[in-house]
Amino acid sequence: MVAYDGVAAYLKTKEISVSYRADFYIPENIIGYTGEIDNNPTVYFMTGPAHGPNEYGHITQGHQIGPNEGREAVRRSTQYEIRVGASGNLEEWDGGQCIHPSRNAFISVTGLDAKSKYLLSCAIARFTEEKRVGRFTEQQIDELFDHGRVLGR
Repeated sequence: MVAYDGVAAYLKTKEISVSYRADFYIPENIIGYTGEIDNNPTVYFMTGPAHGPNEYGHITQGHQIGPNEGREAVRRSTQYEIRVGASGNLEEWDGGQCIHPSRNAFISVTGLDAKSKYLLSCAIARFTEEKRVGRFTEQQIDELFDHGRVLGR
């Protein structure tokens, strides 16, 4: 018991950093990306059977609004789907509503070579924390995104 108490006391003095949803944001769950593969693409992840329920999320590596970079909060749904928007861009839909319109087309991980898959997996190590924008109120988010004038939320 003394050894355990000593370890517990030691751990209280150290800041332990655990990646947000390290069980989900793994290379095996990468389904594709948007943007340029060698220029901070947004990397999309999903688990579960084809007809759900499944978990989904993405890592935004580059955005004009810094707090929007990082790991998206992981969601669970039986109705999640990726669609192609009117301009050929990716749209994420859940429950009949578009929840995330991208500025770019979706490129599936299927058929990518090993180097491309490696480049996508680098996002996991580069961004270990949940997006800071996820901690903001709706009013703060609206102000941050200039009341809808900044695209790519």
